[in-house]
Amino acid sequence: MYQPIENWISLDRDTSPTTASTNLYNALVAAGAKPVNLGQGREIVELPLLQKLTIEAFEQAIKGGKLLHSKYGAPSAELNAASAAWLKRIMNVDAVKDATFTLENQGRGGLYAAFHLLASLAGFRKDGRVVVPDTSWPMVSDQLDDFQLKPALYTMARGRYADHIRAQLEAHGEAIVGVYVNSPHNPTGTLLTGADFEQIFAVLNAANSGAALERRGGRKIGLVMDNPYPHAAPEIVRGGQRGLDTGLDSFRQDQATPWIMPVSASKFFGTAEPGFTMVATHAAYAKRLSARLMRSVGIGFFSPYFRALTATLQAASDTAVLDHFATLRAKYIANRTALKTALGTAVVDGDPGMTALVTIDPQDFEGRLLPGRDGRHFPIDDLNDAIEYLANRHGVITVNNGIDGAGRALLRLAAAEEPANYRKGIDRLAAGFAEMREAPRRNEPSKARVAAEP
Repeated sequence: MYQPIENWISLDRDTSPTTASTNLYNALVAAGAKPVNLGQGREIVELPLLQKLTIEAFEQAIKGGKLLHSKYGAPSAELNAASAAWLKRIMNVDAVKDATFTLENQGRGGLYAAFHLLASLAGFRKDGRVVVPDTSWPMVSDQLDDFQLKPALYTMARGRYADHIRAQLEAHGEAIVGVYVNSPHNPTGTLLTGADFEQIFAVLNAANSGAALERRGGRKIGLVMDNPYPHAAPEIVRGGQRGLDTGLDSFRQDQATPWIMPVSASKFFGTAEPGFTMVATHAAYAKRLSARLMRSVGIGFFSPYFRALTATLQAASDTAVLDHFATLRAKYIANRTALKTALGTAVVDGDPGMTALVTIDPQDFEGRLLPGRDGRHFPIDDLNDAIEYLANRHGVITVNNGIDGAGRALLRLAAAEEPANYRKGIDRLAAGFAEMREAPRRNEPSKARVAAEP
């Protein structure tokens, strides 16, 4: 059983949900607690090959007396070319070196630049909308807000993505500036197939031609494919070459619909700090996107680290990288199995990967009175209160993913923890909600409220 510490750490409601949960975890650990982190959706296992190459590159820089002057170099054409070749070889994306960029940043930096580009091409119109899934990473809505863009929600339903995207295009007409797709989907883990993407491109290509295109004055609707967890896709062999079956074959330079694809390699290499993102794009967007990456993100290179990354992306390293991905997938499969065993139908449909989504009946926690700090009861009025309570009293960190169309609360869970620790976290989560369901409500008789106080 988890033993909570005396200190009570509050959840910051004024920051984004993922940042709030991450800060809560760090504060609890600093105070001596031992929570299980099911909140942060980044890999905690680093790629051993990249570790080795990075150490060697830093040692060479130190010996050569160049470490202090290696931070802000020019964008590396060699690394961009290696990234484009890797995306083509491993994921079958039609990435080309002149339209592929690299950032010392997490994937959100590339996504931010993509939304900035779409908003600017539409003249930052006040009614501008981006078609996004009805369940999304909380950061997506935050970034859209920065550019006064509103979401047009399409239903995440297997095999029907293109139909639901088309419905939003028809509903909002010229206000649509772009479409956002995420696969494997954050937070459900759902992996879109090659057929799904072909159908999505068919819908967008139709919208980007003829009279529809003329009504927008020639401005095309862009497609943003956010790709932080491609390593969760199963392996495939293409022409004798091992790769990932990500279904991204439709992302070609000859598509009528221009596209942008941030690939957060820091997620699958376990290097969220300092970060590394590859951004492949359609040639039509290359020049504009490059300018926005420089302005909105800032491309600062730590040369030894990027030399190590360039070596890691070479074909000679593919076996080590893909074997590492296979190890991570085995962990995700084990963790999702444990999650479904514990929570059953509360787990939203998806595939094994870094993230999963769980539904909670608000009646399980709203208005409950539970033991809090300093001998006082802790009232739970919303999902943020529940998340704060679970972290402090049960030692498990989760992320608020909002409310679904049926009024159910949504918790996003990350699967980076090793299986034994992940199962411990899921057990703590289940125990916490079991306690909440049994607790008296604030609107029950005063006798019940008194009984709730420790």
